[in-house]
Amino acid sequence: MGKSSATALLLLHLLSSSVANAAGARYTISDLGVLPQGNYSAANGINNAGAVVGVAGIADPVYPKQWPYAITYSGGAMRTLMALPDGRQSSATAINNAGDIVGSLVVYPSNPNSGEGHPFIWRGGVPVDIGTLPGGFSGWAEDINQAGQVAGTAEGEGRMLRAFFWENGTMTNLGVPTGAQRSEATAINDAGQVVGSSFYPGFGERAFIWDRASGMTELPTAPSSGQSLANDINNLGQVVGLIQGAPVVWENGSIRWLLLLSSRGGVATAANDQGQIIGEVLSADYALQCVMWENGMILDLQDLIPQNSGWRLEHALDINDAGQIVGCGVIGGQSHGFVLTPVPEPSGLLALLSAAGWLGGMLVCTRKTVERGG
Repeated sequence: MGKSSATALLLLHLLSSSVANAAGARYTISDLGVLPQGNYSAANGINNAGAVVGVAGIADPVYPKQWPYAITYSGGAMRTLMALPDGRQSSATAINNAGDIVGSLVVYPSNPNSGEGHPFIWRGGVPVDIGTLPGGFSGWAEDINQAGQVAGTAEGEGRMLRAFFWENGTMTNLGVPTGAQRSEATAINDAGQVVGSSFYPGFGERAFIWDRASGMTELPTAPSSGQSLANDINNLGQVVGLIQGAPVVWENGSIRWLLLLSSRGGVATAANDQGQIIGEVLSADYALQCVMWENGMILDLQDLIPQNSGWRLEHALDINDAGQIVGCGVIGGQSHGFVLTPVPEPSGLLALLSAAGWLGGMLVCTRKTVERGG
């Protein structure tokens, strides 16, 4: 075969492969796996470097149960986070770009048979107990921003739950709106805005946003009597969650309803700074489906991974600015954490498409050469 013919066929192969790739799976999927003698894992958070945090089970040496342990996952390997000498249970919920990790760790101050969960931050792999509010005994950290500020929930006076903001060793009680009984924080952005929900006896949950200047403010609902939850806030100020069982985005003081795959409802769980939103919706037969809302469309993530992967995606929990998504699903009959990584858009696709014209010309020239017997 002549060099021109070989080059033409190679370009034809690359072009067809690129087109097939663009029309096929949009994400690769990585399995976090499980710890030795464990049977489950979940990925809760991911930073912009692709470092993942979550939880995985470790078998009890005596009883037929699994203890949850905080884990990290990067470079294809899972590692447990350092625990306290007497710590038996832990969970990691979020990681910032500096590698600081937050979550909770059970401590046993007196009775080894009854521990209390405390909010923790791991810096340099070392766990630091950030304490609880006055009058309380337990709590957990939910999120951390790039400045190292932490949002979470802890018991206050009377062991009532209160959302908190933590910075440089000081935990601030965010309180509750008038009439509410408790509050819980779920996320914090780089501006220090915290979102979460407050509980009203006899009514239910209402989403809120908090900042230093304005304090705690309820987010609007429609109808005004509807229950709501806020799950995440990005650096664009978009808050995602649900109202009356339907996924929504709060932005610029208004509500934007997100598309559904059926009339069964759903929830938005996280949003990145590109405006991509992930969550879960119910299908017509009440099956849970992981989805992403992007450019005014709703995409079923199950349809965007290799169809022979063996995975059934169940929960989409976080997304970074590169579009990587973490959560958990079922594979091989076990619940495992996963990382979805976007398949790179073929950088040479446009060049290849442009080259297609040249390729066609080359094929014509080659054919004419053959016809001439050259």
